[in-house]
Amino acid sequence: MGRVHNELHEGKGKPMNYHEFEKALWEIVSSKDRDYHFVEDVVSTLNEEGRWTDVYEYMKKSGMNLD
Repeated sequence: MGRVHNELHEGKGKPMNYHEFEKALWEIVSSKDRDYHFVEDVVSTLNEEGRWTDVYEYMKKSGMNLD
């Protein structure tokens, strides 16, 4: 989340898309490999808590299935 946040605000190139984000999270939580619902839940839950809202909005715009 921090990496995407920094990429959004540093203005150095294009931030990672949601496919790249999923892969990065699966590397951290390998037991959830290929579980895109897990990734969506992480992003959504943090947004609901008022955390990483900019990352949530970016991932939603880039195509992640978030409600």
